[in-house]
Order: sequence, then structure tokens, then C-alpha cells
Amino acid sequence: MDCSFCGNAIPKGKGTAFVYTKGKISYFCSSRCYKNEVMLHRKFNKKEKRATVAKKV
Repeated sequence: MDCSFCGNAIPKGKGTAFVYTKGKISYFCSSRCYKNEVMLHRKFNKKEKRATVAKKV
């Protein structure tokens, strides 16, 4: 299972599941991912993350 925010793998027995009122289920690897998506309504942009990593190398 992968984190709904950052996409990292979640080990079995770890992480958090959040169920929206509309029935959508999101899985999170850490409280940081949970807070960013659910509480702060942020979306993780994987393209921007790859671009910043590529610039540093």
C-alpha cells in the first residue's frame, strides 16, 4: 500500500487511514502527510519534487 500524499510504501501494520464523508479512503505513512493533505488541503506535486532533486545533483 502506498501513501496517498507522498507515494511512499507503507509497511504492514503502520500508517493511518482517513475516510472522507463521501466514502473515499486515503492512507498516510506519517502525521506530516496526513496534516498536509487533510488539514491544510495541500496536494503533492511529484513533477516539482523531481525537478528540485534534479537541480541539486
